[in-house]
Amino acid sequence: MATYMGRRWSRRELLSWVGSVEQLAGARRSRLEEGKADGVEAVDVTTGGGLRFTVLPGRGMDIAAAAYRDVPLSFLSGTGITSAAYYEEPSLGFLRGFYGGLLTTCGIANAGAPSVDGGEPFGLHGRVANAAAEDVAVTQSWEGDEYRIAVRGTMREAKAMFENLRLTRTVSTRLGRAGLTIRDTIENVGFEP
Repeated sequence: MATYMGRRWSRRELLSWVGSVEQLAGARRSRLEEGKADGVEAVDVTTGGGLRFTVLPGRGMDIAAAAYRDVPLSFLSGTGITSAAYYEEPSLGFLRGFYGGLLTTCGIANAGAPSVDGGEPFGLHGRVANAAAEDVAVTQSWEGDEYRIAVRGTMREAKAMFENLRLTRTVSTRLGRAGLTIRDTIENVGFEP
C-alpha cells in the first residue's frame, strides 16, 4: 500500500482521486544549461512524502540538491554543479568541481588524499565522480499497490591496457516515502586482479 498524506492507499483508491500519479510523485529528466553545469544530465525526483532530490547521471550518479519538506539536506559549494569537462585531476584539482551535494562519489581505484602508488599519481578522491553514466534508466511503475521510482546508471573507470572498473548505482524510492535507497555494485571487468 502507498502512504500519502498520512493515509494508506491502494493503487485503485489513489488513482480514483488524481488524474495521474505524476501529480504526487515521480522523476523528470533534464539537461542543465547554465555556466559550468552546461550539458550535465539530471533527474529530479519527488516522492510525495516530502523528499525531493536530484540525481546527476552526468556526474557519477551523485545526488546534488536534496530537501525534506523544503528544508535543504545537502551542502552546495561555491563551484556549483560543474560539468566533467572542467575536471582537473592532479593534486587537489578535484575541488574545482566539487559542488558537494547529498552524495559525492569517491574512488573507485582510490579515495582520499592525493598520493603516488606504484609510481602512478592519484588526485584527490579519484575520477569516478566526474564520469558520466552509461545505460541510464529511469523507471517509474506500480508494483502491486506500491509506486516505485528508480534511477540507474553505470560509470567506467578504465585506462587502456590497465584497470577496467565499473560502478553501477541504483537510487530508488517509492511514493510517500521520506527516504531513498542507494545500491552500488563495483565490478572488475579487466584482466588484472
